[in-house]
Amino acid sequence: MRQRNRMKQFDQIKKCFAGSVTIRFLVILVYLSAIIIPAVVFAENNIENNAEKKSNQSSGISSGGDTLTFVSNKNLPFGGLKEGKPIGFAVEIVHEIMHRLGRTDTIEFGSWDTVYERALTEPDTVLWPPSRTPEREKLFKWVGPLIPEKLVLFARKDSALVINSLEDAKKISGIATVTGYASERLLKDQGFNNLVSQRSQIQGPDALKFGRVDLWISSNISMRQSALEANVNPDLFKPVFVVKETPSYLAFSKFVPDVVVNRWQSTLDDMKHDGSWERIVSNWIPQEYLVIGGGTVNLSAKERLWIKTHPVVRLVHSSHQPPLTFDVENL
Repeated sequence: MRQRNRMKQFDQIKKCFAGSVTIRFLVILVYLSAIIIPAVVFAENNIENNAEKKSNQSSGISSGGDTLTFVSNKNLPFGGLKEGKPIGFAVEIVHEIMHRLGRTDTIEFGSWDTVYERALTEPDTVLWPPSRTPEREKLFKWVGPLIPEKLVLFARKDSALVINSLEDAKKISGIATVTGYASERLLKDQGFNNLVSQRSQIQGPDALKFGRVDLWISSNISMRQSALEANVNPDLFKPVFVVKETPSYLAFSKFVPDVVVNRWQSTLDDMKHDGSWERIVSNWIPQEYLVIGGGTVNLSAKERLWIKTHPVVRLVHSSHQPPLTFDVENL
């Protein structure tokens, strides 16, 4: 009944204004306003939201839900490209964590200087695989270690050189390094003045093979691939001294929320516990390169006493950990 009355009232209004051009124009104007005004408001809100997002990015604010961009230089076996697709053990680890977290993040490659700067300045960016040095500690949020990496001095297998300390290495005529690498800076900081700086990591093995240097400093992880890329047989070389242990990490932009970083860390830990980390790494890196230099466990007084009173100690370790050497001096 009410609806019929409303329809009659509407018909009466239409008859009253049927002959008025002005009223027709007003009706059309009201109708268009009902469409245009909401559209304008929506557009203004959208512009404001985009402006706020850009402002957040420029000020280093990350929502945590944005897609992460993993950046690195091409450095196999960590990562590189094959037929346009990312490959490498670090790439596979990152992809596995993405899968477990239900993420669709991206991987990009560039020069080391460029990707390092991006990780410092761009939100939602992750640098891999830098070593975690005191100078870098506060610049990033860290997840890792990805792998127990070491900086090692390599010599030719037919060399009679014996290196027992950094002081011994300082007396050598020449050590091949790579310009700008952390390994080169480390030796410079230690007072080395016999460094032969190379533009690329594949020039070191070539220089060592042909006797232009006596030693070459490289990562135990990337040494083999660097030699192969230089068309040099890595079996020509032997490790003679471990300079420093420098485990590799994922370095998240400091603007990425802690909750995101913590999820990546816990998932990486899960991979190490369930064996998937070991499976991936073993496909890329021979075991003998992982265990260069072995490992040392420094014991507390309580642990020394326990070992002293237990003549048989059985150790079990997974294959991704180096052999253990107990420091049992003065037991």
